[in-house]
Amino acid sequence: MGKILNWCLNRDPNRECCTKDLYIVTAALEMPECPRENRVVGETLTVNHLVDLAEDAARKRFDVKYHSLETLKEFQIPELPGHENGYKEYPREVLFVFLSILHRWMAEGLASISTEGSLNEKSPDIKPLTAQELMGKHWKSL
Repeated sequence: MGKILNWCLNRDPNRECCTKDLYIVTAALEMPECPRENRVVGETLTVNHLVDLAEDAARKRFDVKYHSLETLKEFQIPELPGHENGYKEYPREVLFVFLSILHRWMAEGLASISTEGSLNEKSPDIKPLTAQELMGKHWKSL
């Protein structure tokens, strides 16, 4: 088993999408037919690469911890400062089960989203925000 980055995955790429990119949906409204499924797909990158981008944008190094898939299967993830906001909506135990499942899916490559038939593919002139753009815009102030 590979080790995974704090809350996510090993070296397998996953796709992320920023909600700001949903302006692509406007293109879907102009399509002659409405398919049963529509999706917007962000760039493919590893969590390690995402951390590198965040560190570069913040101009500091993070204390990165790794743990195994076994710990995710046991719903054991480290508590991070950002988790406290989630406790307002969900009890800690529920939130950690949910996060563990999401992180395990990413670690096992189940979070990959196909670009085939996506709105990006149908409207190639519209480009989603990249992770580097997001980090450069929002993480430089950290």
